[in-house]
Amino acid sequence: MQVINSLEKFPPEAKGGALCIGNFDGVHIGHKKLLAETVRSAETVHGPTVVLTLHPHPLRITNPGKMPEPIFRMQEKLQWLEQAGVDIVVVEPSRPEIFQ
Repeated sequence: MQVINSLEKFPPEAKGGALCIGNFDGVHIGHKKLLAETVRSAETVHGPTVVLTLHPHPLRITNPGKMPEPIFRMQEKLQWLEQAGVDIVVVEPSRPEIFQ
């Protein structure tokens, strides 16, 4: 699995697959179903399965007092996404200007 640390660094040759956007802070049935459908969609179009996630969690930027402790650390999240069949994970840095 390829990990890219900014959407700006997304390789043009990796386009044409299926994209799933989310924080994926833990493993639950909804995440599993969403990722399984994204993998199926990518296979259908013969492209990569891509996940876009933000780090740190957006609440750390927008409302730090409401930020719960993460269920997974980033390394655990990446391992879980790889096991789910994701080809590329884009970890976009959370910045205040994203949420304005």
